[in-house]
Amino acid sequence: MPALIGLPGAARLEAVACPTSWCVVDHAVDRQVAVEDVDHYGAPAAWSVGSFLLPGVKVLELDVRLHADPSSEDPRLRDVHLVVSSDDALDAYLSPGMADAAGGLLIAQGLAMLEQARLAGGVVAAGD
Repeated sequence: MPALIGLPGAARLEAVACPTSWCVVDHAVDRQVAVEDVDHYGAPAAWSVGSFLLPGVKVLELDVRLHADPSSEDPRLRDVHLVVSSDDALDAYLSPGMADAAGGLLIAQGLAMLEQARLAGGVVAAGD
């Protein structure tokens, strides 16, 4: 896969290995200074929630995507892993096993939220 490598005005296309089965980055457009700077990212799975106090505003956002940094000194970053991002300055880097466990907890949280929403709706309907 061609990747745009070099400084602005002096960049050229160079061949890089890309896991095209999941990487969505157009490396021919996403210029990097050196081949070692080329990272691979999957399509994000995003979730956000607003607030009736702030109509139209995303109060919380969560983004999960596959990532690999083939030139990293950390072998865990070279392997395919998941990155969880939010509005916070820190990202969470998860191995597939960690992501599987976190996903199970998110499902449980979602089910608890549905239960509480139904309870709140019943309370409102009953006028309590």
